[in-house]
Amino acid sequence: MMKQKSELNKTGYITTKHPIFGGKAQVLRFRHCGDAWYFRMWIHSEKKFVQHSLKTKDYQLALETAEKDFIRFQAKVQEGEKIFSFSASELVDEFLRHLKEHFVASNQLSQGRFSNVKIHLNHYLDFIGRDEPVQNIKRDRFRDYVMFRRRENRDMNLGTIRNEQITIRSMYKWALEMGHITISAMPVFLKMKIPVDEGKREGIDLLEYRRLVTVSKNWHKMAPDAAKRGEHWYYRRLLHDLIIVMANFGFRTGEARNLRWEDVQVFEDKTAKVFIRAENTKVREKRMVISRRGDVFDRIRSYSKYTQPKDFIFSAFWKNRQWNSQMIYRTFRSLVKEVREKYGEEFDAERVLYGLRHLFITIKLRGGVTPWAVAHMTGTSPRQITATYNDVTDEQVSRMLLAVNVSFDKEGNLIDRKGHVVSMEGE
Repeated sequence: MMKQKSELNKTGYITTKHPIFGGKAQVLRFRHCGDAWYFRMWIHSEKKFVQHSLKTKDYQLALETAEKDFIRFQAKVQEGEKIFSFSASELVDEFLRHLKEHFVASNQLSQGRFSNVKIHLNHYLDFIGRDEPVQNIKRDRFRDYVMFRRRENRDMNLGTIRNEQITIRSMYKWALEMGHITISAMPVFLKMKIPVDEGKREGIDLLEYRRLVTVSKNWHKMAPDAAKRGEHWYYRRLLHDLIIVMANFGFRTGEARNLRWEDVQVFEDKTAKVFIRAENTKVREKRMVISRRGDVFDRIRSYSKYTQPKDFIFSAFWKNRQWNSQMIYRTFRSLVKEVREKYGEEFDAERVLYGLRHLFITIKLRGGVTPWAVAHMTGTSPRQITATYNDVTDEQVSRMLLAVNVSFDKEGNLIDRKGHVVSMEGE
């Protein structure tokens, strides 16, 4: 006959407790649960009790089920598997906290990249479900990720999806290293074949740039607070100058936003030398760029309230801080509407600020600057330049070949421009 004992427990009063496997687990009854039997086992590696209903009032059946449960949990523990698991949202929160404390705080990860990681992981949560226990998610479930993302947007770029998958894998790798999950929970994604030209972004062409600045040049004069040079007037004028700077220096939007007055030196000929700090770049490498239109920095200084060396050049109106990226994009979208009011369908409604960087790179390449030099100026790799702008570099190479003063005659002999046969033999 089992011993009856009332024991105060954080889950309620225990009316019956019967140890199994030498006390490593127990079969229990609680006062508030009537005659139903429960299983409880201490998981030493995780410092927690696992407890659940055995869904029976029959002791012998409860005992048999509890013994099977003990063996099952013990096997998981022996294999190093987790009994308790973070939910998907808890894992995301922990990973973001880790990145912020160890990488953003030490300037190893830019705020812009950190924001991208958060966006990627929001898509992950939409796919998995916020409350889903991470350890219980089947690895093969991730094979449907591409289909899930393209169900939301049929034209979703595969390169974008691949970047999201890289972020998710990075989070799971960190979770594995921290002991939050086991190797059996690591995601398995479907392999993707990404078209060579799919990763290319549409840039703003020279005609579109001229139309853009034609409208933006006087847009601030039409602001509702133009008479008192208020907030709308300021941001419209600042956007015009941001457009010119990005088109002439090839900056990423985040690099321009992070510029401080001490980073810029304007010369008498109105060229400017701009220093890009490593912590403000995508690739974490500092660089220096000299280009025309240094006069734009002088103009910003003439109407900005914040012009001390440590102040941001593209600053907010009301406070001495960076111009908020979301406000920049909203202001730019408003400008695009104005441009389309003037030029209609001749200006693409989908154009973005980043397209100005592509304009800069395209002009430099077509002007004969080597991919290596352009890569150095823009803070990227020559491989990235040649892969993204292969049509431009093809044109560049073709022009170089046309400049070579030799060709073949109808007999296959190598001849110069005067028709003389060129010897291929060494002297």
